[in-house]
Parts: sequence; C-alpha cells; structure tokens
Amino acid sequence: MKFINRIFCFVCALFALVSCVESEGLTFEEAETIALQAWIEKNRPDLLGNYQPNGGYYVELLDEGVADSAAVRTGNNWIWFDVTCRDLAGNIVMTRNSDMARMQSSYTDYTHYAPYFLFCGEEHRSSLPEGIYMSLRNKLWVDGQTYSARYGTKMRIYMPSSVRRATVCRAMAVMRVSISSMQIVR
Repeated sequence: MKFINRIFCFVCALFALVSCVESEGLTFEEAETIALQAWIEKNRPDLLGNYQPNGGYYVELLDEGVADSAAVRTGNNWIWFDVTCRDLAGNIVMTRNSDMARMQSSYTDYTHYAPYFLFCGEEHRSSLPEGIYMSLRNKLWVDGQTYSARYGTKMRIYMPSSVRRATVCRAMAVMRVSISSMQIVR
C-alpha cells in the first residue's frame, strides 16, 4: 500500500512541476492594438498609411483648417474643441453635443454640454487627455505627408484605450474620437 501511495505522490508532484510552465499570452495592450489594426484593415483600409507610431493610433483628417495659421504644436495654446467618442460599432459612448445626446436618448439636465476649453502647452498638459494631446502636439503622418493641427482642423482619431488617458471617455476598449471643431485661442 505504501508503494502505491508513493507512486501516486510522485505522479502528482510530476504533474505539479509540469503544470507550472508559464504560458506566453498577449497583454491587454497588445491584444487591443491587434484588434484595432484588424478593424482598420477591414473597415478603413484607406487609413493604413495614416498610422501614428508615436501612440499607436490612426488619424483621419476631415478638414485641414486655416493654412496660414500657426500650428498648435508651436507654443502654449488654449484649445477649444468638441468631442464625440464612439466604439468601433458606432455606438456613442460620450458626447459634448446636446443635439446628438438628444438624438441618442441619453440627454440629461445634469450634464454640461459644451466644448472643452483646455490648455495645450509644452509643460503643463495635465488637463488635456493624453491621446488628444499627442494628436495635437506631434507631427502627424497623413497620406504620406507631415501635418500639424492648426486653427479649424477637424480630425477623427482611431485609438486604443490603452493609450494613457486615451480620451475623456474610458468606457470602451477601442474607440473613435471625433474632434469636430477646434479653435486655438492665444
């Protein structure tokens, strides 16, 4: 009986040692990046050239803005912008537009529906969400050319939520942020 008990203990110990091998899986950030890339390849292949390696997001430039105005990245600016966040299925997660909130039946009297008015400077950037800060302050690669956001720029950003403080809305894993209007106030 002791012999069978020892064999059983040996087999259990062997299984315990073999089962402790770590499996190599994807981190959440890697899975989210792969999911965003697959979605872009399937639904928006025209944006594949607009990938921004500094942040891992895609930019769709809707309106270049006023060509002779100074770029946002050149100094310390106050930025006035309107944001609507959607998941990749098109569901609105957060909006600063009262008409859109009424259309989605999510309007409340307790929400302040107004564009953001935030500081976008080189040093004190804590008020501006990181993903939006990167898209405004970095040079963007759009259709093979460099571009900097400026007065009147309208853009749509496809970014993973794993970008630190990616957007003002954190509810969805991968989202679209549409900056429908932007003005620079100096």
